Amino acid sequence: MSDSLKDKYPTLAPHQASLVDSILTTSAPKQIYLQAAAGTGATMAVCNAIAIGMEAGRFNRVLFFGRRAMLDHAKLTIEDLSNGSPCFTLDGRSLKYLAAEADADSSIWPKRGVFLTSVPFACRAATDYGILDVAWDLIVFDEEVRPNVPADQRQFVETLTQVGATISVFVSRFDASVQRKLFQDNDADVIEVTWQPEQFQNWSGKRLTRPSVQWNVVEYEMSESETAFIDHFYSCRSAIDDIANSSAGEGRFMNFELLIHRATSSIYSLERALMDAQKLIYNLRNAKAHGRGSGTLQQSLFDDEDFDPVATQMDLFSESNSAEEIANLESVIEGIDMMLHDLERIETDEKLAALLRLLPSIESKHVVVMTRYSATLEFLETAVEQEGMDLFTISGRSAIEERQAHFTSFCENGGLLIMTDAAMKGLEFPPTTAVIHYDLPLSPEMMFVRSARFRPYGESATIQMYAIVERNTPLSRVWRKMLSLAMELKEGSPDGA
Repeated sequence: MSDSLKDKYPTLAPHQASLVDSILTTSAPKQIYLQAAAGTGATMAVCNAIAIGMEAGRFNRVLFFGRRAMLDHAKLTIEDLSNGSPCFTLDGRSLKYLAAEADADSSIWPKRGVFLTSVPFACRAATDYGILDVAWDLIVFDEEVRPNVPADQRQFVETLTQVGATISVFVSRFDASVQRKLFQDNDADVIEVTWQPEQFQNWSGKRLTRPSVQWNVVEYEMSESETAFIDHFYSCRSAIDDIANSSAGEGRFMNFELLIHRATSSIYSLERALMDAQKLIYNLRNAKAHGRGSGTLQQSLFDDEDFDPVATQMDLFSESNSAEEIANLESVIEGIDMMLHDLERIETDEKLAALLRLLPSIESKHVVVMTRYSATLEFLETAVEQEGMDLFTISGRSAIEERQAHFTSFCENGGLLIMTDAAMKGLEFPPTTAVIHYDLPLSPEMMFVRSARFRPYGESATIQMYAIVERNTPLSRVWRKMLSLAMELKEGSPDGA
């Protein structure tokens, strides 16, 4: 690696500096496809490139796409690195503000600025606010636009990246070739880069390594009432799938796999999802009964922290308001009532008991409990507070100031940090952190990404990770198989990046 890159970007690792230099020295139109494992510093490198480019006048308008929960972090990083370049997180409120501030009959977009948003929101707002009509100097996709996303979003990205003299950067945690097949512009120069972690070095040529992981599986025995509920829940699978495919669900929410995942996360999380679903379907039933044939409802189910409520309006009201359709919705509401009634019969929470037994046995000063759902986080926060531990919580919905304050206190003083997947982006954990996976992600790839966040390059400690799973159930065998697959994934490979 040349000394010139070290002189220009001394705070970055060589692999990061090379990417920054490629972004800043390339000429448009250009597309850069980067495959980078979680925790390798890709987002930080891109933020550095944006900040340097804005300060130097290389870029005037930058559009940055990321998952909703990490946009505030990226915005703060760019502002700090660029000494205050104007940055805007785009949502319904900020777009209305920009429109109100703009001169009449002119574009709402300031001539300089970094604009951060998600693909679903931007796709929905594109027509009203002229996102496709703006001359963007740099467009960054720090979220995967996969083949299975809605067709309108794929078309939006394709159109956006092939208009004007634009530099587009696609950051992929999995397989960059998938992104390239979807969005390659034949009129642009294309660079495809795969970061190979085994080749990472510092500026002195010393290889950068990651901490190893020692996995510990903590089993617990479900109570009779919990087992009875799960068995009954499985027996309702066809009815739940019918709901998901009905006009009430339209295939967008309440499928069996997500519900059973929530059930194994925490009963409280499942209960809240069912209550939200029931409320939404009840509103839909009333709308149809009163003859309203069009309208929208905001999706609020599954407390998914990457969900943008402004971007995702559910077009639930069809023109059909038949008596049969209304009766079907009433049947759905009754079915959810029965599930909620069954939940009340559960007397103990053996999974929580397993966590409380485990915590005193962990010697590390820093302990993190991971969950997918904010409802489970709230449940655990209440339960653990009663144990008198030093407790911190961070979710994807935490304000950036609160997030940073809680994390700083945790790092400096130690304690127990409960957090959701969406809150992890950009945090550098102490190398001695012990990690408890209270619920496991839905795929080996996401398990790999989650665990990689706790393994910074340049450290050599062994990290203790714990997975809490049921004993001798069909799901426990699924979790063990997934853990095994996650451990086999290699960094830098298409499956493990």
